[in-house]
Amino acid sequence: MDKNPFFIVIEGIDGSGKGTQATKLFSEIKEGKFPSLINVAVKKTMEPTNGLIGELIRQFLIDDKFVAKEQLALLFAADRLDNLFKNVKPILNKSGIVISERYIYSTLAYQSSEGIDFDWLCKINQFAIPPDLAILLDVDPSKSLARFKSDSNNGKRKWEKQEYFEKKLFLLEKIRERYLEIFKGEIESERYNFLDTNFVIIDASKNQDEVYERVKEHVNALIKGEYPRKSTKQFELEKYTSKTLHDYL
Repeated sequence: MDKNPFFIVIEGIDGSGKGTQATKLFSEIKEGKFPSLINVAVKKTMEPTNGLIGELIRQFLIDDKFVAKEQLALLFAADRLDNLFKNVKPILNKSGIVISERYIYSTLAYQSSEGIDFDWLCKINQFAIPPDLAILLDVDPSKSLARFKSDSNNGKRKWEKQEYFEKKLFLLEKIRERYLEIFKGEIESERYNFLDTNFVIIDASKNQDEVYERVKEHVNALIKGEYPRKSTKQFELEKYTSKTLHDYL
């Protein structure tokens, strides 16, 4: 079996189904349904994380009047770096698989759509490593919001308590446009590794099983070596990050 690590990111606006697809992919890998990945360490993560910084971000997303947009962007960057060292990097160092529900591309799409300078967002996230595969589940915002409204079993995020992004259709439309610009390669920067990855766009308006089949196709292509590796650049983080940051984030 190929001993190289795999870092897979699933992105999309709220209601695109990224949580469902990330969870299903994680479960099938753990259950041995990908024969070449049996007995490989696998971890599913998400942003914001369930750590201290991630929980603080969630509080601010529910009630944003206590924090400026730029402060929230810095918190997202700190939470991401914390997650890279605590969760992502250890698994990749074991030649394992990490599946992330949201990553740097959420910051670039969401927060730049709110008027924050795109290059500044890139700069504060300069240590974000490129995933091997970044999948965008693309869906019309009106359909994504309809999914939330009709889902009475939406767990911890009922319609009346949804994060403020989800209530703003016009903003989600801007976010979708920015996502598509990023994933189509219309926004490029040689200075930031995370923009040098294998971007894939999947139509997420179809039913969950059809969408998952497309996700599996691309993951299998990655496993077979049909996409160039990108996450090996993660080892370069060591020379930029102090022991203090590694130990105490």
